[in-house]
Amino acid sequence: MSEQENKVKVIESSKILDNRWDQVLANGVTKTALGFAGGVVLSVLLKRKPGFVFLGTGFGLGMAYAEGDAVFRSKAGLRSVNL
Repeated sequence: MSEQENKVKVIESSKILDNRWDQVLANGVTKTALGFAGGVVLSVLLKRKPGFVFLGTGFGLGMAYAEGDAVFRSKAGLRSVNL
């Protein structure tokens, strides 16, 4: 075997943590915005009841939290982060 095949890729732990936080924050913003948008659409369709906006935003935040928890528990095989 050549030396290049035997080399192990070493990744700093701070880089792994930074990549995970980047993914979690981006996912959180996206899911919260989609939940908010869905709540606005339901609110407009169902005679301007503002509760749907809060409900949609809450669902988005909850999904973002669950996904973020899975990302940080990736050693358990739940979700992986591309480095």
